[in-house]
Amino acid sequence: MKVAGELFLLLNTALTAFSLFLSARIMRRKTGVRLFVAAALSTLYALLALQSKSPLLLSVPATALCVFLSTLLAFKKENAYNRFRLWAYALGAGMLLSGLGGFFYNHGFPAFLSVGLTMLLTGLACLLLQPPPVHPAHVTQIEIGMGGQLRRVSAMLDSGNLLVDPITAFPVIMVSHEALKPLLPPAFDFSDTLPPGFRMINVHTAAGRGRMPIFTPDSLRLESGGQWQAIHGVIAVAPKHYKGIHALVPVSVFEGGK
Repeated sequence: MKVAGELFLLLNTALTAFSLFLSARIMRRKTGVRLFVAAALSTLYALLALQSKSPLLLSVPATALCVFLSTLLAFKKENAYNRFRLWAYALGAGMLLSGLGGFFYNHGFPAFLSVGLTMLLTGLACLLLQPPPVHPAHVTQIEIGMGGQLRRVSAMLDSGNLLVDPITAFPVIMVSHEALKPLLPPAFDFSDTLPPGFRMINVHTAAGRGRMPIFTPDSLRLESGGQWQAIHGVIAVAPKHYKGIHALVPVSVFEGGK
């Protein structure tokens, strides 16, 4: 199969960009100009590999590495775990797109029509097979800043958490003692004698009534839809015997703590 260099660059860039877009959609991540730059550079590598006819450059590990580097460039702000997942999805999507495109082309379809049909069918499959959107009340992350340190912990938005600090009127976010250890003073305990910046608050939970130490963090952010946004709230240190998810965040944080 012979394809002009310009046509190869155009079609391969489109397919690579689409595979990166599909991986971003699966993980609900936003895309930008970096995605197209990464796709173009990946295509240049593919063209170089084909022209050189080098078995090493055309090997599966080299191709996978190229897709990995493209993913790093396209999703620069993601953490290592998310980048790995994006790479895996992009690699799988790329293989599917290449296979479908080759099938249509080898059965007499023009190159552009083959690519168009491939994108259409793959996009529809991705749309139909994608699980329903995860409501923000499910699992997410919060970032707590205190004393020059940052701590990110897994969290769940809890519509049943209606606790509000009577002094600041901010929602109270309950965080496990284990997750907060790096931010707490070394001598911290649950007695009435608390370090500066901490105070006790009365709480009423499903387990009964009690008291918890709380503090106002220097900074507080929550991940929503792949983006980090600043929120207002105070942190309550859960008892040591608490073994649930690291943080329970009231949904009222999205209402500015009102």
